[in-house]
Amino acid sequence: MISKANLDKVIRDVEVGQSNNTLTYREHIREIERGSRLLDSGSELDEMNDDELRSYLEELEYVDTK
Repeated sequence: MISKANLDKVIRDVEVGQSNNTLTYREHIREIERGSRLLDSGSELDEMNDDELRSYLEELEYVDTK
C-alpha cells in the first residue's frame, strides 16, 4: 500500500505477491502523469499526507484506465 514511507520503494517489494511492478511508487505516479499529460499538475508528492497520496494515486490510475 502506498504511503509516504513507501514512496521510493519498489512496488512489488511492498505489495509482495500482489504486484510485479518494478517501479517505485514515485516513478509509477510520474509515469502515469506523463502518459496522461498531467506532469505539470503541480503534484508535490512529498507534501501530501498518506491519505492524500493514496487518493491521488487512485485518481491517476482511474484516469490511466480510460
